[in-house]
Amino acid sequence: MPKNTLYLVTYDRGRHPLTGQPKPHHWAYFLDTTTNDTTTTTSITTSPPPTSDTPHSPAREAPRQEQQQQQQPRGLIFQLRGMPGGFHYPGPERLDAAQGGEPGPVREMLEVGQVDAGDVAAVHEVLAGVQVVQDEGAAWNCQDWALTGLR
Repeated sequence: MPKNTLYLVTYDRGRHPLTGQPKPHHWAYFLDTTTNDTTTTTSITTSPPPTSDTPHSPAREAPRQEQQQQQQPRGLIFQLRGMPGGFHYPGPERLDAAQGGEPGPVREMLEVGQVDAGDVAAVHEVLAGVQVVQDEGAAWNCQDWALTGLR
């Protein structure tokens, strides 16, 4: 069975507009389905793409040249959304780097494993099972969620 590479990815979120201090990096999982896209994305139901005004919105699917499809990574992103006190995990979202829409500039990509194309739903189940802290005063964020998902 074909395998897809799973990465833990950190994204640069820029600087805080009032203090100028760097914002904490956004952490998410990316499952690269570039070579097995049809097998992987049909094995689970993906969340519909958020509207373009939503921060960290994934790209919408659009027609593009075959050559461009082969050169640009595409797959599923698994990420926490929201803010302290209102975090939620919407489930896997389609991401096509050729169309832009990544959560921000990629800082680091750490390969964490290989996933059989037929086992993609298991990644979602593990991440959906991670407890999301809803305490606005807690110092808990997407980084904690992502690290817990590795266990």
